[in-house]
Amino acid sequence: MPACNTCQDLNLRHKGYDAKFPAQLEIEIPSLLAAAEGGCQACRVLRDGVVGYTGSFENVKSLWLNSVKPKLPLVVFVRQKDGTTEYLELYSHAGEPTPSPIIGAGREVSVDSSSIACLKLAEDWLFDCAMNHPNCRPVYERPLPTRVIYVGSKDQEPYLYESKGEKSKYAALSHCWGPKEIEPITTTQTTLEERKKAIPFASLPKNFQDAVMIARRLFIDYLWIDSLCIIQDSTPDWEREAGQMGTVYSNAIVTIAADGSPNSHGGCFVAGEGRNAVCSRVLCAGLNGNEGHIYVRPQGIRRNANELAHTNRNLGRSKLSTRAWVLQERTLAPRTLSFTAAEMTWECATLLRCECQVAPEKASAHTFKQRYVSHGPVEDYSRMIGRGFSNSLEDSEGWKRRQREIEAGAPVLRLKWQDVVEEFTRRELTRPSDRLPAILGLASAMGRATSDLFTTNEYLFGLWRRDLVKGLLWQSIEFDGSEGRSSISRRPEEWLAPTWSWASVTGQVGWRLEVKDKDMTETDKTAQKFRASCQIATSGSERKGELTIIGMLTPVRLVDTKNDTATKQADGSAATVFLFASEKAAESGYCPYDKLEPDVKGNGYELTHDEKYFFLLLATVGLFGQWEGRPFGLVLRKKMGEEHLFQRVGFVRGMHSKTKDWAEVGEYRALVLV
Repeated sequence: MPACNTCQDLNLRHKGYDAKFPAQLEIEIPSLLAAAEGGCQACRVLRDGVVGYTGSFENVKSLWLNSVKPKLPLVVFVRQKDGTTEYLELYSHAGEPTPSPIIGAGREVSVDSSSIACLKLAEDWLFDCAMNHPNCRPVYERPLPTRVIYVGSKDQEPYLYESKGEKSKYAALSHCWGPKEIEPITTTQTTLEERKKAIPFASLPKNFQDAVMIARRLFIDYLWIDSLCIIQDSTPDWEREAGQMGTVYSNAIVTIAADGSPNSHGGCFVAGEGRNAVCSRVLCAGLNGNEGHIYVRPQGIRRNANELAHTNRNLGRSKLSTRAWVLQERTLAPRTLSFTAAEMTWECATLLRCECQVAPEKASAHTFKQRYVSHGPVEDYSRMIGRGFSNSLEDSEGWKRRQREIEAGAPVLRLKWQDVVEEFTRRELTRPSDRLPAILGLASAMGRATSDLFTTNEYLFGLWRRDLVKGLLWQSIEFDGSEGRSSISRRPEEWLAPTWSWASVTGQVGWRLEVKDKDMTETDKTAQKFRASCQIATSGSERKGELTIIGMLTPVRLVDTKNDTATKQADGSAATVFLFASEKAAESGYCPYDKLEPDVKGNGYELTHDEKYFFLLLATVGLFGQWEGRPFGLVLRKKMGEEHLFQRVGFVRGMHSKTKDWAEVGEYRALVLV
């Protein structure tokens, strides 16, 4: 039994407590002060530590102690009487006596991330990963991208180098360009030869200068920066190089992320008040009678065991982490060294590290680089053969092709594709036309991972042939308003993709949990017989995309609630649109109906009542047999001027009628979606 019921003797991790879970305790301030005055040394440690930083407990209601994991600093939520909360971190110095075992070691954060100590730490992290991380990609020399910047030494100017197929080590920069008026220096057809001679260091924006300095400090000769290594006014070059971005980031020994800069001029290095470098040093009497120091500061960037604060949308993540292009950069990069506004961080396939913590965190299925990767048996090809998936797999052309691609440095990942798309479409794009190019690196990695097993797993404008029924059942999602942004789905006048693809609209898209569920049943085996004229899109600019599909089709009429002022949208659009079978009722005399989720939000959903609409039944979800479940499908209309072609206008998740009701009024037919 603990001697103190108030603080449990700070023995939050008593014998038998599972170290995988946080240990927590709430303490009311009057109880804490009384116990401290009564002689509890542990309560005195808490009292002295927190007051040493806050000054007093005058406006404090309670303390919430949170030991995230053993040997980490103790996080203290200081809950104020006005309802606000301040997040503090109590830590000790490695090698110094600590007043309590629950208060683990921390590290001081440099006032300036360009400091010798900070860059030495980055060098140590890279060396440790290269030498000691079994889950990380070996630090071999990889084929250089088409163009790289030779950084040289501080005594010479960098220059653009066009590779000749040789292998070497290089770093890549992940950064925000910023608004057009302050875009970074670029390479164009006019400046290409000039860049190959020299790129004066003084002419580079701060992000680029800092990245050059970091590469030099890490003894890396080459650096890849998109604006300089891709000819920006050459469409063929841009499309070719954009298609290789996944390989570029995958082959880089490390990706340097300018997380603390909203544009190219802010710099990777950050100094000043934003750095988490301010702390208080408090002398406390220890639990065993020995004195020791506690250091108190605002909680660091690692808010939980699986994620760093600058990447977490609920904690106000950085501008860089809201960019759509950056999703593939960060997912495919084997190592990411981030210079955030608060401190420097590291992420690889083995560990999460941050400047403020001594103990690293082991990567898990929940950390960012692993979150969108499928860890099922399909990923491990050698084990698959042993388990009888295919005795001849190693002899197949697909297998040999994949092995050649791996040797050439091409990324190979089996991804949770729907989760990838949901996260990708939450993010910002300057140009809607980049909707497909910005995710192509991830698609290519996914294609390589599955091509040797599923020879028909063709990439079709953001969807996969092998999983096409589920892929087609996406829906537009109005953004939740977090991060101060909003997302309204539109179909731009500029053609982006066929209407059956999520890439045809702007804004966030997602899949219902029932659609992701493996138990979802296609309404008929014929629904699997797709024929598509499109091939894998290398740039997103191909205008093919006719999808021939056999399915159950029902003419419907749309009825909205526009006349109901209580449910009308701000722009006058109806809050709800229903579809009713228009030509005949079911044999029971019941006319099936359900709710439409339009692809376009606002602007009247771009629906008119003088057009003909159709419900295409694709799948059913339910526990009572195929026809007793709820119907899932698409609402279509005929393309103007081309009666034989259909366009998608929305998604239907059955809520009112059963699948069998729609089956009774529909008919199977072949149709072409565009």
